Amino acid sequence: MKTLTKLALAIKEARYMKKAKLVLTESRCKSALSDACRLILFAFGIAFLGIVNAANATCPDGAERPCTINGKHGRQVCAHSGWSPCVPDEPPETAISGQVHPKYYVLTVVYAPPGTNGGLSSSSVTYGSGSTMGTTVAASNSFKESFSTSISTGGGILGSAEIGVSFGYGLSTSDSQSLDIKKSTSSEKSYSGPSSDGIDHDHDLIYLWLNPTIELQLTPTSAAWNLGNNPQPDVQYVYVGWLKDPSKMQHDAPGVVQRLQSYGITPEDYPQMLKADPFAYGTPTVDDKRFQFVFTTFPYEPPYAPGDPVPIDKGGLAYSSTGTRSTTVQNEYTVGVSISGSVNFAELFKASVKTENKWTWTSTDTRSTSTSTSESASVAVGGPAYGYSGPSTDIAVYYDVIYKTFLFTWVETTLQPSLYGSVKTPSGKVVSGKEVDLVANGIKHRTFTNTKGEYRIFGTISGPLQLQVDGTKKQLLQVPRDKKADIVLSIAKDESGSRQ
Repeated sequence: MKTLTKLALAIKEARYMKKAKLVLTESRCKSALSDACRLILFAFGIAFLGIVNAANATCPDGAERPCTINGKHGRQVCAHSGWSPCVPDEPPETAISGQVHPKYYVLTVVYAPPGTNGGLSSSSVTYGSGSTMGTTVAASNSFKESFSTSISTGGGILGSAEIGVSFGYGLSTSDSQSLDIKKSTSSEKSYSGPSSDGIDHDHDLIYLWLNPTIELQLTPTSAAWNLGNNPQPDVQYVYVGWLKDPSKMQHDAPGVVQRLQSYGITPEDYPQMLKADPFAYGTPTVDDKRFQFVFTTFPYEPPYAPGDPVPIDKGGLAYSSTGTRSTTVQNEYTVGVSISGSVNFAELFKASVKTENKWTWTSTDTRSTSTSTSESASVAVGGPAYGYSGPSTDIAVYYDVIYKTFLFTWVETTLQPSLYGSVKTPSGKVVSGKEVDLVANGIKHRTFTNTKGEYRIFGTISGPLQLQVDGTKKQLLQVPRDKKADIVLSIAKDESGSRQ
């Protein structure tokens, strides 16, 4: 107890010693406090050695620690087991906000169903609650490669909003740098085929969002964008035929021409719009990355005699993907843009984009093993008028993965069916306009019988097979050598296909 008391008195006395001039002489320790003095000297020595060792201790390469230099906060980085000089922190870049207004944005492409001449039948396709026609879009390619881009979450934009009554948008679930802009699930859109036989892609529709407002935040190295306040979005569709022949649009729809011109859109912009539709200038080879076959075909044949009824085949279209492979496909186009904001914003925007006064949209579909998609629509396909002679008598349906709509195109005349046959009642009457389903290799193929009760299925198939028409099923262990498989219904039907 006496030793502790002596130590406490010695520490109290040491508090009055001048800084950096601690002098403990032997004479000061000749009193009864000498033991305490020795303890203090020993403690100060240990502390001093600890400070020296800490200052010279090694550190793991790459480690960082805060520091202070000239009254400013900074960082030190460990390299070669030693700390670098203190580097002051750079002040954060201040973003400049403004708005840009691209001339237009392509919302979707609607491919015309087959046409019908003579008024005896009709074709249509309807996109309802099972469809999200639209696309996922990015704007990264508007800016120079040195710029980082992102979707802004400020200004109350994060979440979803409505574009008119038919389309909405929200953050993409698959890409943090993109937006999903698609049809509202509560809306329904129906489109009829033209009044002439065949498939005419001049009747394809391209939906445009005119002059959208984009909120943009710029720094010298980054750009963050999102759709701004668009209280009354202007959505306009245009026919592919109008864009290919501006004089026809001027003649048929002068009001549409004026509407486009009010936003600075002229015929010089039409080729960029047409890039959205690869079938605008004919029927090219189908790009199997963008257009996925949905294993559905329709017969497209004229009636047997003049005045005979033309069958209309009705059914559903479905596309599903479980992301079994990783693919990316896109449509990229550049449009003119106007700017709203300060002089500094305008100058920074000019310095940040690849092309002055231009904005680049990139509509993309990316599939990986972690994504799945399911889309559907209802369809009615009517046949051509009496006397129709081609170019083909079968129509195949594909799904456009970018714009989420269904494409109708011809089955190549040189392509032979993988399986064909007839559907009859027990009494031998043919059954027309009846859906025929084939399940092969886990894939469901669908077609319809023609006026002669015949069906044709295209695509690669192998056994075992299951054919089904209504409740009648037929099992096949393999594809017959002659590729023919007739079906006799278990319930008698008349020639029109109704129950007897």
